[in-house]
Amino acid sequence: MSSATLGAVQLAALRPQEVQPSAQLKHIEPVYRPSDSKLVPLTARDVIPPSRQIYQLINTYTFHIAKATEVSPIVPMLCDMLYESEFESQMWMLYNSCKQLMAVGDAYPSKYSAKVEKGEYTLRLG
Repeated sequence: MSSATLGAVQLAALRPQEVQPSAQLKHIEPVYRPSDSKLVPLTARDVIPPSRQIYQLINTYTFHIAKATEVSPIVPMLCDMLYESEFESQMWMLYNSCKQLMAVGDAYPSKYSAKVEKGEYTLRLG
């Protein structure tokens, strides 16, 4: 190779420089534990032949929203699984502090979100 094809490197340009990095978070994904959890057998008609009992698990989550925002409940273990899942169904219901139903969703979190105001909320996952 000839020296004409290589560019010159100026070492004088390589010197310590001060930088002031900054970041702005636009989304938060908090992780919650259930405040209540109930596992109960369903009725006698909810049996898989010959005699395998079906159970219902309902987890209740309570949380506080500091300012108006949009929420999308995500359950990673059940996300985007419907027919492949061992679970019969997975529905969530979001209630405000007055026990008013605000939103409902299922196994596909990208399809469901709810705009909520500041306050206390309860999410029931069953």
